[in-house]
Amino acid sequence: MAEVSTQSETVPHEINTFSQEQSFPSGEPLDIFLDNVAKKYICYLCQQVLKNPMQTACGHHYCMDCIQCLLGKRNPVECQVCIEEGVVPENNIIGPDTAHTADAYIGCKGHKAKMDAGMPGQQKVHEKLDDSEGKGFKKKSSCFFRAVGCRFKGGRSKIQEHTAGSVRQHLNLLLDEVMKLNQKVIPANLPPDMSRTLMQLEAETSKVQLRLTAFQNDHQINEVCKELQEFCKIMESAQQCVTIVETKITAFDDGLTAVPREINKCSRIVTTLNRWIELNNQKFTDVENKLTNFECRLHRTEQVIQDTAAQMMALEPMTQTGIFIWKIPQIKKRLQEAVDGTKPYLDSSEFYFCKYGYKMCLRIYLAGHEEARGTHISLYYILLKGQYDALSQWPFKEKVKLALLNLRDRQQSILKICIPSTVDPALQRPVGNMNAPRGFSMFMTSSEFNQSFSEFVDSDEMFVGAEVVPVN
Repeated sequence: MAEVSTQSETVPHEINTFSQEQSFPSGEPLDIFLDNVAKKYICYLCQQVLKNPMQTACGHHYCMDCIQCLLGKRNPVECQVCIEEGVVPENNIIGPDTAHTADAYIGCKGHKAKMDAGMPGQQKVHEKLDDSEGKGFKKKSSCFFRAVGCRFKGGRSKIQEHTAGSVRQHLNLLLDEVMKLNQKVIPANLPPDMSRTLMQLEAETSKVQLRLTAFQNDHQINEVCKELQEFCKIMESAQQCVTIVETKITAFDDGLTAVPREINKCSRIVTTLNRWIELNNQKFTDVENKLTNFECRLHRTEQVIQDTAAQMMALEPMTQTGIFIWKIPQIKKRLQEAVDGTKPYLDSSEFYFCKYGYKMCLRIYLAGHEEARGTHISLYYILLKGQYDALSQWPFKEKVKLALLNLRDRQQSILKICIPSTVDPALQRPVGNMNAPRGFSMFMTSSEFNQSFSEFVDSDEMFVGAEVVPVN
């Protein structure tokens, strides 16, 4: 059995001329092995690791497929290695009956480590080796100190490691053997020459003991032994720790076994909660739909209430006599706003001059309107779009009296009558919300109003009146 060697001659990178000129089957690739493969394990023809190896009579190695391929081209064939080395022995002729096989083990990258011969996990590769070399690797050797009692056996590398690490044990075995021999020999029964020889042996034995003691001191074997003992104690502690860890791992495994049951239990609880959530979501959806319907109904009810309130507000100022009185509060502020232009006019509330009659409102410009701006007070009435316009006669043909009431003497009130015109657009049936104003832009001069201010204003309030007079 052969092993990978880093000391022997390794494979050259260049390919020989003969293998470049010929094409041969490929052996095992070089890149799958851990270290450089020795040259004797390389096929000369394909330059790969030997596959089904064959050995020629001259001792060189080839793959079986490569030899068969070479013999298929020409037979017989001379060994190419011998030719390249310039040596032409008589037995360098390659024929089908001049080769034999051998087995070899080589460490492979597929096993992630370099492996010694005979260990499990090695890759077996057929290689042309002689029988003696193969048998030498397969045979277990005994220790060199077997004669004095060492019973260790192993391969060559193991024997070397054992010899280097067991010096003290071997020396003790030798000393014991010498002591046994010394006890067996009886000096009295020996001839003088043998007695002297025995004394010399004892002296030599003493010297060996002294040298052994010196060797132990020089190599600090006692310290090494102490360190080994401490190491053994540490190993024992480590073993105890390992035992404790294994116990904890066992408990942890038991806990892990219980985890799936807890997970299944939690899953069932989650499933139940999801069903409850779905039911609650459905209930919430139903409640939201009901709330939406209720909000729609409430909105419609509010709209009805607003319409009713508007109707009530419109009916509230309605008069059966056709007379409407408009109270204007905060008159001083309103005058200032009109002069500043921030609010040039004021509109009264909407009113019907009779039930199911015309709908209108009043508008006053306290600082004047258009050409009367700044010199007069302008007063108008406006026809509004009402609910009963279809029952009324159009255009509007009624006379409207507009009055600025004198609070001290009604007879001194400012009164003017607006005469209708059939062609006036402001008197036609309203298309939009309201028609154009109809009235007097120069209803009363500002100077006259200021002179009689106390007669028309009381408690910062002023009153404007309107009366609809039927034509008949």
